[in-house]
Amino acid sequence: MIKYFEKIQELTIGDVVVGAHMVYGRMPTILHVDKKKTDPQEVVRILQAVKDGNADLSTDDLTTLKQYMNNSMVGASKILHFVAPQQYPIWDSKIFRFTYRKKPNPNRVNNAVTYLKYREKLRALERAMFLNQEA
Repeated sequence: MIKYFEKIQELTIGDVVVGAHMVYGRMPTILHVDKKKTDPQEVVRILQAVKDGNADLSTDDLTTLKQYMNNSMVGASKILHFVAPQQYPIWDSKIFRFTYRKKPNPNRVNNAVTYLKYREKLRALERAMFLNQEA
């Protein structure tokens, strides 16, 4: 899936739909793309920005992706990961439980702010490891 997105320079809505179906092909749920709540071209714009290295998405951007992907932060995180694996980690209820030591529930796991905090924790860990290697 990562190789699929690596080969594409300019994403189209077709690429996003194919990617979304690849993500959900490995999940125990069926993908329902909601074009009424979310403009597909906005989804393309967001994912293209991530692909181009403009990877610091806002909560609104993540909410847009989430709405498009079954209203699921898990699905949104997976497509982000396949578009930019070095920038966006995969997220799910097991990762939530391990990271926050709390019982996962939909309100916790499906929260864009919580996902961004998790991403920042990983980035801080990465920076700390890099600094330790230099010392």
